[in-house]
Amino acid sequence: MHFKDNNLSSLLPWYINHSLDEAERRRVEHGLKASPLLQAELTWMRRLRQQIQISPARRRLPAWDAGLDRLMQMIETKD
Repeated sequence: MHFKDNNLSSLLPWYINHSLDEAERRRVEHGLKASPLLQAELTWMRRLRQQIQISPARRRLPAWDAGLDRLMQMIETKD
């Protein structure tokens, strides 16, 4: 893997979530056309994301906001 591929690799999670700006999205798409390794990593990340979304354990987890609220309350009561 080249440094350029590695740099683009770090953008893949945001590419999957459609949260890159237009210029970054185009850079990633251009890199995907040129790099089979980057394509393989994207495929792996998409499969992982899908497995996490359908995981029964994920449905049992409390909402992130609720966990953050509890943590903030604990911090505030210790001050």
